[in-house]
Amino acid sequence: MGEYWYMINLDKMEYVAIPPMKFWEYMANENSKVLFWLCAKEDMVGYKTLGRWAGDRVIVIGDYDPDFETYIEGARDITEEVVREVLDYASKNDLPDMANFMKETLEIIESVRD
Repeated sequence: MGEYWYMINLDKMEYVAIPPMKFWEYMANENSKVLFWLCAKEDMVGYKTLGRWAGDRVIVIGDYDPDFETYIEGARDITEEVVREVLDYASKNDLPDMANFMKETLEIIESVRD
């Protein structure tokens, strides 16, 4: 099993779990770029999540942390929305590794949801 990590916005009470991954998986995969996507000070038409967390208090926390439940309680999961937008951007901007990773991630999210 192992400890899974989440990106949590303390100001907007939102979180992203792509599907929750272990620390080394975050470090080795394309999903760590999602935090950059969310925090970039950018205004690009058509993407509601790009820069959505810019200037907010954001933490990356594992679910073994004793305060994890306190932080995630009441927070809204925006993972699917973010993954869809990053996939769209990557597909349109010749970023095949990112696009493939986001497509696989979306398939996992959809299979768990169904």
